[in-house]
This record gives sequence, structure tokens and C-alpha cells, in this order.
Amino acid sequence: MMRNKLIFTFTLLVITASVSAQLPKTILQGDSQENYPAGKFTISKRSIAQSAGVYHFGESEGESDLIVLPYKSGLIVQVSGYNWGTDPKTGTETWLREFKTYNHVILKGSTFQFGKYHGTFALYKGKIKKAILLNGDPSSDLVYGKDTVEAGHFDTDLATYFNGKKYPEISLKLIDEKYLSGKSKEVLRYMRNEVFAMYRFIFKDPATAALFRDRYLPWRKDVLMCLTEIEKHNLKLIMDYEKKLNLK
Repeated sequence: MMRNKLIFTFTLLVITASVSAQLPKTILQGDSQENYPAGKFTISKRSIAQSAGVYHFGESEGESDLIVLPYKSGLIVQVSGYNWGTDPKTGTETWLREFKTYNHVILKGSTFQFGKYHGTFALYKGKIKKAILLNGDPSSDLVYGKDTVEAGHFDTDLATYFNGKKYPEISLKLIDEKYLSGKSKEVLRYMRNEVFAMYRFIFKDPATAALFRDRYLPWRKDVLMCLTEIEKHNLKLIMDYEKKLNLK
């Protein structure tokens, strides 16, 4: 009886793994919403480190980036896109960049789930090999029907994507106090405020706002929901270090 039970459990696991590795029937192209030809994609077996990076979905008004960040033994996912809104300074209508951050991502092999969305790391038979198949568009809060996904293609690595920052490591990896040692109070203040500026925070202090005036359009009063667990850890470390040295 026990042997039969073990055989049944093993068979169930094999079937479950097989089903989870199947590709959806309908894979949409983001720019035209037409279907990709059958057989263009296969499931990726690459590691988290190899799959990390920025994947681009859609074109023009509907485009967005899916940022896949390795975190400990799992992932953090960010969605960055644009929505039509009002510039708080001028009152004019413009495109405002938004970020949605998912710190709690369930990772199972080549598939991952965040909120109501699930994705699959895939390989594409084309010029750009790495891809992600996503069951909706988080930037517009859209979920597709059953067995339908949209393909996003690898755009750039994380180092290149965050290259515009002076201190990109604050968003990319967990730092320690040794990293902060010897840095001036001005540098420390810039490091933590650069994260807030990236998410378009409106600084009340004119001197701080002036540091980022030419780089970002500020429009958000609160960016707490945008922060990744990596950034939360690093920002707290910086602030604790400033207090320790009485630099604030």
C-alpha cells in the first residue's frame, strides 16, 4: 500500500511539473497584439542571475519595462511605465513615469508570481533570445484571459539600466557599513536622496531639489510603496550610519 502511494505521489509530481512547464496557447506581440507563430518560444532553464535584467513590453503609449532584480535566493519585480497626468509645477498635461514594486515574488523554477500576475522565463527563436511571458500588463492593471500571455523581450542588463545614477549599487545590492566608511555627509545624503529622486519624489528642501532638477520630473509626494527591499535595507543603513557619526 505504501509503495503504491509513493508511486502515485511521484507520478503526480511529474504530471504537475510537466503541466507547469507548458507554454500558453496564445502569446501576444506587445506592439500589435497579434499572435506569435507557434514554436517561437521555449521554456528557459537559465539561473536567476542569468535571467535578471530589464524586459521591454509593448511600444509607444503602452510600453513598459519589467525589471527583474535578484534578491537573496529569490526575486524582486518592478514595473515601470508612463501614465498621462499633470505636472505639479506647471499644471500642464504630460507623461509621468510610474513604478510598481513587488517585493514578495513566488519563484518556482522558470515561473514566478507577483500579485495577480505570473510570468515565465522563456527563450525566443529570434535576434533577442531572452524573453518573459506575462499574463497581463501591470502598468495598466490589466490581466489577460486564460492561457493568454504577452511576450516581453530582454532590453538591457541591470548595470546599464541604472547607469544614470551616481550610486546605482544602492538599488542593486545589499551594502554594509564598510561600504559607507569614509564617505562625507554630503555624499551620504546624496546617496539616499538619489533613490527618492529616481521615484520622482517632490523634495521640500530647495537645496536637495536642486541636486536632481535636471535629471527627474518630481511629481510624487510619497514613494514608500516604490521602494524595493534592497533599497529599504540600504536607506536604513545609511541613516543609521549618519546618526552614529552624528552627521545629520
